[in-house]
Amino acid sequence: MMSRKGVVMTAGMFFLTTSSFPAAAAEQWCTGNLFSSWTNRFGDVLIESSWRNEHNQICNIRYEWKGIPVDTCIAWVAKLDAAVTMNKQIVIYYNEAPSCNSLPTYEKSPSPYYIMLKAG
Repeated sequence: MMSRKGVVMTAGMFFLTTSSFPAAAAEQWCTGNLFSSWTNRFGDVLIESSWRNEHNQICNIRYEWKGIPVDTCIAWVAKLDAAVTMNKQIVIYYNEAPSCNSLPTYEKSPSPYYIMLKAG
């Protein structure tokens, strides 16, 4: 007969090996073209990209959004609009995010760490 401690340990090991944990967010470098870049009347800056084909918020030009200061947001808008206008690729790096093609949309989007306009 197994001791009570043995039963608890066995049950615990069974649970740990059979349960599924959600995947942890990881670093993501989302690279591609932008179909659109837009700002709504509240100052939210959003994009529609080739890697997500949905609308993702990047920042806000009126107030700090998820740690992104207004001045950084305004600089990013210039890069985003240039990417759309010149049909250039952009790289958006996220410290912690699900895969690029499954990023949460609109205001639920994670905040980027940087935005890079690619040459060429």
